[in-house]
Amino acid sequence: MIKKSLFIALLIIAFANPASAELSSEQQAAKIQGIILYNQYKAVSATPFLTIASEAGDHEAQYYLGESLRRKNNYMTPEARKWYEASAAQDDYYSMFQLATAGGDLCAVASKCPSGIKSAGDWLELLIKTAEPHAIKGDAEAMAIMYNAKSVTDP
Repeated sequence: MIKKSLFIALLIIAFANPASAELSSEQQAAKIQGIILYNQYKAVSATPFLTIASEAGDHEAQYYLGESLRRKNNYMTPEARKWYEASAAQDDYYSMFQLATAGGDLCAVASKCPSGIKSAGDWLELLIKTAEPHAIKGDAEAMAIMYNAKSVTDP
């Protein structure tokens, strides 16, 4: 079991997104361990690992940390929103989608929205604006998130 996890971790490192090259080897290992734990439905155990990579600025770790915190509490907390927003500021589609759908209007209620954002609908608009050019160019991930975003806007 440990050999299989180590092999998977090494594959992830080998084919990692170039944006994650900014992480030190320890931060990258923490990110991988955190994502593995999250995918094993161990969000509470994943949180310390994901925090290490999130604080280093990794948008994917920030998204997963936001997810872990939201799922642990069963609702969008200010801390989860903070990490989703940090990830969304780096054009992470999934974070924008969560802020538009799962977050309700927490930022509007708390009067602490990022610049240009006034509601969950604004997050959805930003997501579409960010993903659409990539979807037009054939990016499958952008197409998938656009499909989900459009299904929210089109009843």
